[in-house]
Amino acid sequence: MHAAARALLHSILFAFLVLFLSGSSEEFTEAETAYSEASIEGAEASEVGERTETETQTASSTQSISPASIRISSIGLEAAVDDMGYTESGGMEVPDNGEDTGWFSPGFKPGQQGNAVIAGHVNDRSGPAVFYHLDKLRQGDLIEVIDESGESITFEMESAESYPYDDAPIQQIFGASSERSLQLITCTGEFDDEAGTHRERLVVTASVVEE
Repeated sequence: MHAAARALLHSILFAFLVLFLSGSSEEFTEAETAYSEASIEGAEASEVGERTETETQTASSTQSISPASIRISSIGLEAAVDDMGYTESGGMEVPDNGEDTGWFSPGFKPGQQGNAVIAGHVNDRSGPAVFYHLDKLRQGDLIEVIDESGESITFEMESAESYPYDDAPIQQIFGASSERSLQLITCTGEFDDEAGTHRERLVVTASVVEE
């Protein structure tokens, strides 16, 4: 992949992260930011798409599922997981409420080799939302992801990191990996009125519990 195409992929994925996690008590729906139209002059978007599709198709699908719900007993969380794709403007779709989470379905499935991403709002217009207590997760806590048939995959929480909203390691979060990882993402930090979003992103990383 050319360097310009890789740069475009990074910019696009960052746009998804900003758009998806822009919800707050003051700004619940996806924010319109300059990142939503990120582009690199001369880069071939089709090449980026082919690379992303190939990575997804060649990754191991053993014991992977399409998530319908998520359960984290240690913080009393049980919520639906909606499939999230792209908006017409090229951003990532966002749940229209604070109770559901969203799985980035063009990416990796939970249980698949790679980074599966599920994200949710930290708050909405009425107050705390689905991932309000995500920052209380501790190493070793278990995360269950369940499909529509009731089949589940259990992940174990490994780490949590907070990143500035405009400086997150997007490829590390969304990209290919030798591990079967789950990334849970929400907003954290103070709300920046000028930017229209929280100043940081909390990323919880978990790995499959091998049976």
